[in-house]
Amino acid sequence: MNNYRSFLAIICLLTLSISSFAVTKNFTGAGGDNLWHNPANWDPVGVPDFTHDVVIPPGALVDLALEPVVFKNLQNLGLLGDAWKLFMLEGIDNQGRIEGLIDVPIEMIKIPAVVALFISNDVASEIYAPGGLYVNTGSGDVENRGDITSEGDKISIFWMDALGMALFNNQG
Repeated sequence: MNNYRSFLAIICLLTLSISSFAVTKNFTGAGGDNLWHNPANWDPVGVPDFTHDVVIPPGALVDLALEPVVFKNLQNLGLLGDAWKLFMLEGIDNQGRIEGLIDVPIEMIKIPAVVALFISNDVASEIYAPGGLYVNTGSGDVENRGDITSEGDKISIFWMDALGMALFNNQG
């Protein structure tokens, strides 16, 4: 029985240590087309997935081409264009602009309920969702210090943590 517990403890420690070292993917645009899904546009080479922290540098234009994207964390300092579905493990720190299309809502969906802050939209930043914005965090908070723009009343934010509480802090 002790060997079994020791084995389980080792597996748990290995799992935690592996998951705590997320690889950071930096957008370079080296592929020449600015598409998120082009592996050559990333350093290290390869399209980000739910294990990666993603950094979009200032001045960068990243075309999501209306395709769903997946990541662990996103720090956006540039422009994400043609955004549609953003699936993240932890959250978004938007210090640039996330832009959707006129008739397609941006859907920001968090898969697990593990962190307190889900979306941080910084001062002088914008989430522009003329087709609407649908945020389903599962849990976690939305903090807006910039602009969230939509056409009419098309902003929906749904979330709930284990205690049935979460926060939408709007200072924009």
